[in-house]
Amino acid sequence: MKNSRLSIITNPLKAFILPVACYLIFLILSGGTFGTPATLINNAVKSVSPILLAYGVLLLLVEGNMDMSIGASVYLTAIIGGNLGQKLGWGIGGIIIICIIVSIICCLIKAAVNYLLNISYNLLSIGFLLVFECCTYFLFDSKGAIVMGDITMIARAPWCFIFVAAALAGIYVIWKKSLVASHIRTIGSNRIRAELSGIDIKKAEFKAIMMGSIFMGFSAVFFLTNSGLVQPVLNMASMSLCFDAMIAVFIGMSLQRYISMPIAIIIGVFTIKMLGTGILSLGIPSYMQNVFTGVFLIIFMGISINQNKIFEIRENKKRAKQIKEKYGF
Repeated sequence: MKNSRLSIITNPLKAFILPVACYLIFLILSGGTFGTPATLINNAVKSVSPILLAYGVLLLLVEGNMDMSIGASVYLTAIIGGNLGQKLGWGIGGIIIICIIVSIICCLIKAAVNYLLNISYNLLSIGFLLVFECCTYFLFDSKGAIVMGDITMIARAPWCFIFVAAALAGIYVIWKKSLVASHIRTIGSNRIRAELSGIDIKKAEFKAIMMGSIFMGFSAVFFLTNSGLVQPVLNMASMSLCFDAMIAVFIGMSLQRYISMPIAIIIGVFTIKMLGTGILSLGIPSYMQNVFTGVFLIIFMGISINQNKIFEIRENKKRAKQIKEKYGF
């Protein structure tokens, strides 16, 4: 009982070791120029859109699929929502509504094609990635979308953090209470067992895609309002958004042994953003950020996956030392 109560306190602290360690490393390497309160707040604000996008793709990744088109769908949704919302004079409320509707339509098309055709979703998403990127180029004379003034207020503190809190509550209920999430976790852990237990995998995937569409719509809103400008993309340039969200979910999967998955994803996104800012503070070119992020992911996942083996090796060495001291050999 005592150990159980203690773990309630120590486990969340273990989860926060990752961002704290990242912060301290860059603080030391930069000579104290990194990590000012203003920088941390700016990182938190920039983390809002990737957090929402990560929530949108969470169920699919847990199920074992990678949706390569989520970045392109965010670009497309932001461009359509930004332009139509302003042309209709609906303000930020109209942009939010249109972005959510467009996101639902994009996800509905993907979900329907995936349900009807017997094609790997990973390959299917690459096709939609190319289609959505082409749409961003052909719509609105290839000008993208620009927003200014009061419309961008939603992307500033504290309003953006209020939306994250609401999204956190929503994804927490879905993750902990919904039957879809339970089925998705079962499929992800053992696909054959899930089929034998009567779970309709295609139907579960359909629901997972549609449940994520709302979060992706809000992600597009904050992606647009945070930068103020969204330009058309081609040649898979939207993949950077996709990878930020996926890496955050992978980090969340590793940290969920210590803390709830929705909160673990927030920690993952904030750590990635802090990693990028830290790299720039050291004078390293921005194009090297993906290299460092990739190396970080490999090291982190390698340690996380093999953590039990590391503990087992340490325990075996400790046991061998005790036997040697006891029996003298």
